[in-house]
Amino acid sequence: VLHVPVWGAFVPALNTLLGEAQRRGFRYILYQSLEVHCHRLVLRQLLNHSTTDTLVVGPVLEGHVFSEGEQPLNGRSSPWNTLALWSTRKLALTGFLHIADGMPQ
Repeated sequence: VLHVPVWGAFVPALNTLLGEAQRRGFRYILYQSLEVHCHRLVLRQLLNHSTTDTLVVGPVLEGHVFSEGEQPLNGRSSPWNTLALWSTRKLALTGFLHIADGMPQ
């Protein structure tokens, strides 16, 4: 059980988990929504697509627009934390920025 300092936003929880993964020396951290089932073969494919230059990999989900090759990054072409495998070392350089929870009121 980890202490999450702020509830009602996603970023503090994601960064708390990231900090724990980094503390334990994990190479990767997998974020997965409860409604998603990740089969072992899917996880294996995500790991196989991850290279030393990779920050994050994720499957194509409903709502994504997928095209092979290098593509401009946007909200419909990037992996979603619904199911995403991140490089712990690379993500820990910045963590998730608080703006990811939306614009302040």
